[in-house]
Amino acid sequence: EVFDNPEEAMTKFLQQVIDKVLYGHVNKELEDAGDVDKEDYLQKLYHLHIRAMILRDSLTKLETKIDPSFLTKTIRYSLFGDHLAAYTEFEVGHLIHKCHMTLADFYNSVGIQKKQGGVIRATIPQNLSGNSPEELFVSENVCTSVLFESRNSIKRCKELLMDRELSHALREIFDTILDNLCADHFTTALELAAEYKGGPIGVFLQVVGCVNKNIHLIEKLFREIIMPLIQYAPIAAHCNERKREMLLKLESRIETGMERSVSSMVATLHSILNNQKKTDYRPEEPGIPETSQVRQ
Repeated sequence: EVFDNPEEAMTKFLQQVIDKVLYGHVNKELEDAGDVDKEDYLQKLYHLHIRAMILRDSLTKLETKIDPSFLTKTIRYSLFGDHLAAYTEFEVGHLIHKCHMTLADFYNSVGIQKKQGGVIRATIPQNLSGNSPEELFVSENVCTSVLFESRNSIKRCKELLMDRELSHALREIFDTILDNLCADHFTTALELAAEYKGGPIGVFLQVVGCVNKNIHLIEKLFREIIMPLIQYAPIAAHCNERKREMLLKLESRIETGMERSVSSMVATLHSILNNQKKTDYRPEEPGIPETSQVRQ
C-alpha cells in the first residue's frame, strides 16, 4: 500500500475534488440558471443534487471504505449548503407567485376584479351565451395548474430536504394550495354564483359540482403524496386540521348559496305562474265542446 491510512487519504482527496472542482461547477451552473428564470434555477438545483447523490452511491461501492454519512454530509453541505440554506423559502415563494399569477390571469380573462379586504367587482355577462359555469366562475385549468406546480415543488423538496425541513416545506406547500384554491378561488366562485342573476337558474348548483370535483383532486394529492411523507410528523395534525377548517367554511358558503338559489328558483317560478293568462289555456277553436253524457 502507498498510504498508511488509505481511507484518510481518499477522504482528503475527495474533499479537495469537491472544494476545488465540483463546487465551482455547481455554483456556475446555478448562477447561470438563476439569471434566466427561477423555475430553471430550481430544476437545475434538483437535477444537480440527484447527480451528486449518484456520485455518492458510486463512491461508497469502492474497495476503499468511505463512511457514507460523511459523503452525504460533505457533498450536500460543501456543494449545496449556500443554496439549501434558503431553499424552502425560495421554493414556497416561487409556488405562491405562480399560483397568484394563474389566478390573476383567470380573473382578468372573465372580468373579475379583487381588491384588498375581499371586495369583488365582477363584469361577468348576465347571459352565459354558451359558456359553462366553470369557465366563468371556477376553472378546472386553474386547479390543474396549481396542483401541477405543487407536485413539482413536492418532488424537489423530497430530493433536497431532510426530515423536519421536509415536513415544514410540505406544510407550507399544502397551506399554499388551500389558500389559493379553497380560500380564494372556490370561495370567490361560490360568492359570485350565489349572486348571479342571469342565465340558467341552476348555475350555483353547477358551480358547486365543479368545486366538489376539484376538492376531490386536492384530497387525492394530500392522501397519496403529502400524507405518506408527514404521517409520523407532528405537522400532520396541523395539515388535517387546516383542511377540515377550510372545508367547513366552504360547506357553510354552499349552504348559504343553496338557500339563495332555492329562494331564487321559487321566486322565478312564482313570477312565471302569476304572468300566465287565462287565454293561454283556451282551445284554439271558439267554443268549448260539450261533454257527452254517459248513458244509463
